[in-house]
Amino acid sequence: MTKPLADIRLEIDEIDQQLVRLIASRGELVKEAGQVKKTAQEVEAPDRVAQVIDKVSRYALETGADVRLVETLYRQMIAGFIQLEHQVVKKRD
Repeated sequence: MTKPLADIRLEIDEIDQQLVRLIASRGELVKEAGQVKKTAQEVEAPDRVAQVIDKVSRYALETGADVRLVETLYRQMIAGFIQLEHQVVKKRD
């Protein structure tokens, strides 16, 4: 039997809250990393970006998530976090 739409939306809202909390936690760690990094190249870290994309793509495959969607979301999220890290590095210098 299918759940009522209102129940489905409540579950989606709960997941959204969890996702936002996790993104906030990731952002705090990104700020910490920005305190350690010394150069723009360290912030950009293309090899690390590739590792993360590869890892989350594998997670997506393992869990049945849409790989393209996960990759797209992570590329956008990483780009935003790289900008945040650049701000942290500039403030520190």
